[in-house]
Amino acid sequence: MAKYLSIKNFDRYQRYKDRLPPWIKLHYSVLEDPAFMMLDEVQQCRYMKLLLIASRCDNKILYEQVYLQNMLRIRGVVDLNPLIHSGFLVTFGAKKRHDRVHLLSKDVHRETETETETETETETETEGDAARVRAVSLDDFRLTPELEAWAVKESIANPGQYVEEFKDYWRTAGGKRKSGQPIKDWHAAFRNRLRMLKEQGKLRVPDWREQFLREEAQA
Repeated sequence: MAKYLSIKNFDRYQRYKDRLPPWIKLHYSVLEDPAFMMLDEVQQCRYMKLLLIASRCDNKILYEQVYLQNMLRIRGVVDLNPLIHSGFLVTFGAKKRHDRVHLLSKDVHRETETETETETETETETEGDAARVRAVSLDDFRLTPELEAWAVKESIANPGQYVEEFKDYWRTAGGKRKSGQPIKDWHAAFRNRLRMLKEQGKLRVPDWREQFLREEAQA
């Protein structure tokens, strides 16, 4: 069974510059799709929810029950087989993508990262049976399905709202700690940041309405 799924033809219908868009397009042609008509109302609604999730994870949806239950706001078992069999969901990677994260290694690596002089973390990134550490620059750093899943387990809502603030902080610092050491793993540093905010009770409650109005005012 595939670990990641994607919405078929997502890039064709959803075009936006913001990697964390406050809204997406829902084309009327969906209602006229014979395959969509054959789905029951639950699966139709589930498909539209998955469109929203896909917009936040670069159309790489983690096929894992706890993650799906939290992201879809469902308590029971999430059955995506009808959407897979009807062709609305496909295995991630079946189609070439232009925005790929480069692999640094397939071996297990342990990185200890410190965002401030008092924050430390040793993390091992794993995917399936093979552990992988992804090397990305600060400018290329973005929210991944793995970070989304981690945030769900940590009860941190909408981690994407902290990404730009996190990147701006480290741009100002030149991508280095006060000791002068460069950050080696931005994913670990981002987790450290969210843990610190959680411990200090400074996590924000997301308000999609406020974000939508702000985006509209800037448009």
